[in-house]
Amino acid sequence: MRAGRLAGVRERYVVWSYTSKQARPIEYGVGNFVYSDLGDGRTRIVWTYSFKLKDRELPGYLGPSDVTVFV
Repeated sequence: MRAGRLAGVRERYVVWSYTSKQARPIEYGVGNFVYSDLGDGRTRIVWTYSFKLKDRELPGYLGPSDVTVFV
């Protein structure tokens, strides 16, 4: 894209089906890119992301214990 055409552009994406052991408590992740024109052919990109945890799992891997043990 030409300089200045990205100003105010936002992109959003969702990632799910994480497979690593450490990511088991994650239901899905949401990422956002926001582009700003800084002039002189420069662009600032701000990337943020967040995660939705599964309702029935604790954050992190704690082994075979069940969440009901902690209720």
